Amino acid sequence: MQHPSKNKKRVRVKQTRILLKDLIRLVSRKTGMTQAQTKEIVQQFLDEIHFALAGNKKVLIVGFGSLTARLVEGFTREGLPPVSTHRRVTFRASGTLKQSLNALSPQSKLK
Repeated sequence: MQHPSKNKKRVRVKQTRILLKDLIRLVSRKTGMTQAQTKEIVQQFLDEIHFALAGNKKVLIVGFGSLTARLVEGFTREGLPPVSTHRRVTFRASGTLKQSLNALSPQSKLK
């Protein structure tokens, strides 16, 4: 008997990227600040997140989600090189973000 999740159809979603420079341009346009000023603020924001995660702190952005750096233990795999112990950043979306994304019609908005 097949697992129930095997019967679900997967919807292919065409994704577009928003690069850092695009984000800077958009924020600059909405705030009326220059792109240089906006770039400095965005970079400082990202640096603070980086330093918090490096310091083993959880970053919580209300209405958006949380970022956490977790330690992943190393392991060996037969026939493949071993994976060393490392830190991995995980993101967990907030309920508010999930609700706003799910409020969009998945069939029409994601194509």
